[in-house]
Amino acid sequence: MKKIISTIVLAAITSLSHAQIVSIPDANFKQALLSHSPVIDVNNNGQIETTEAQAVTSLGVAEKNIVDMTGIEAFTSLKALYCYANNIKTLSLTKNTQLTTVTCSDNALTQLDISKNTQLSALYCHGNALKTLNLSNNRRLGTLRCSFNQLTSLNVSNNRQIRSLDIEKNQLTTIDVSQNVFLRKLICGMNKLTTINVSANPELIMLLCNSNLLSTLSIANNTKLLDLNTSLNPNLTSICVGTIVPRSNWSIDAHTSYVTNCGTTAARVTSEEASSISVVQGQLSELSVVGLSKGTYTLQVYNTLGQSVYKAENITHTHTIGNELPAGHYMIKIAGKNLAKTIQVVKF
Repeated sequence: MKKIISTIVLAAITSLSHAQIVSIPDANFKQALLSHSPVIDVNNNGQIETTEAQAVTSLGVAEKNIVDMTGIEAFTSLKALYCYANNIKTLSLTKNTQLTTVTCSDNALTQLDISKNTQLSALYCHGNALKTLNLSNNRRLGTLRCSFNQLTSLNVSNNRQIRSLDIEKNQLTTIDVSQNVFLRKLICGMNKLTTINVSANPELIMLLCNSNLLSTLSIANNTKLLDLNTSLNPNLTSICVGTIVPRSNWSIDAHTSYVTNCGTTAARVTSEEASSISVVQGQLSELSVVGLSKGTYTLQVYNTLGQSVYKAENITHTHTIGNELPAGHYMIKIAGKNLAKTIQVVKF
């Protein structure tokens, strides 16, 4: 009997000695793993073994006063990591290649290595001290929130699946989103941006670029835009809207106005006779139609409700509308021999 018992004890000791224990120097991190739900320490021996770590697919260790995440490399099956609101300074996830979601916001991160995380689709790293962020290998990234960091540059040209990009409160002077054709939300306020080109983003529904140094902005191609904030851009005097009617919830500065003509002072259409019609926004009190070819025309103006608010008949080469119309968006219809054109304009 003693021999049998000795054999059992020896087998247990041998088994324990062969179990690989994950090194976790941060006591708070280890305690968070030991008290994790669902249970990670399945054999309840007070250690995290390699096989136990490899079985975990989702890990939540937020708000645990963790400083050092050493040991995370053993969690090779991890798909989701939530380690926000700690005091982590560096985080390397190069061994966690199955990750699709990472939330490491509100830490003290100065380094974040996600270079091997090719499956990553959502990254929330806002509220840190990152000065650089390499996203070149994260081609499946659809959501990125890296606001409230210290980034001076950010390259998202390889991240063509991005739909939501939040880079607010950094030190960016430029951002190129020309490759992000699926982009729906762009939040880039409180940076040092002087220009931003969203002409290649037709799906955009939100553009928040307040508190920058913008001098020009065109949203003429962003016909789905619902939310816009350009306030606190001291150099932005006009926003080109093209044929888009500005929404009442859009926020712009008092010194900024909407114009319909991108890059020119007149909106031009060409008649079947190759004549050119221009609508010119002059003084606040007038709106002029010039460039009519020979003949007489009827001009009718409609407001945004489709109501006729002005009509003039038998006009020739030019016509000026005086104080009859208040400032706002209008549709002008011009009809004559071999000509029927509609132009959307803004009167200031």
